[in-house]
Amino acid sequence: MSGWNSSRAVLGVLLPTLLGAGAGIAGSLWFSGRQGAAPSRPEVVDVGEAPRPRAPAARGALALADIERRLSHLEERAEDPGGGGEGAPSSDAPAPRTETREERLARATEWHRSRLEAHRTQPTDAAWSTQAARSLQDGLHAVRGSSESFDVVSVDCKTTLCVATLDWADHGHARGASTRVLHHHYEPNCGVELFTPDPEDPGARYRSRVVFDCTEARAQ
Repeated sequence: MSGWNSSRAVLGVLLPTLLGAGAGIAGSLWFSGRQGAAPSRPEVVDVGEAPRPRAPAARGALALADIERRLSHLEERAEDPGGGGEGAPSSDAPAPRTETREERLARATEWHRSRLEAHRTQPTDAAWSTQAARSLQDGLHAVRGSSESFDVVSVDCKTTLCVATLDWADHGHARGASTRVLHHHYEPNCGVELFTPDPEDPGARYRSRVVFDCTEARAQ
């Protein structure tokens, strides 16, 4: 397993197993890879499942090596359900500590903040960024259609990262339309990330920022 495309199914299906879906959720961190084979379910990474913040890597990366390592560990456990194989953990080993809701939310918030900061500090490729921003804006308007559930406030592209600011009727509309935002086939064909934390006033207008990671698209 390698590359961002193959990570889409991993993120959508395996992260709940690897990191645990749990208690109350104060928001969701959503991911979609570059468009290819359609996944079996939306890539929704709830606050309890958000990847740990890391320095941005060359492929925009969501710690795939760590995910693959954990997947390998799960496969080993499946092959030896009794846990009696060599090197199996002791039955009296202390149970791993469970993160609190606040810690999960803080981790997801920090991840999103780090992606926005990576975009903010990235140099601008003037020729590419202008065309990419225009194309992504057209794609977002196509997603919006006549629903009027959100307005496209701005799209800003740099060299491989773009950030779109969307203004929604309310938080419910943002969560309800997130999969449509994620799975639209944009040009350039980039990975998509969207964070929708709960607001203080659920009925008020709501703004979110979508991160487009175009590293692979530019490499082709």
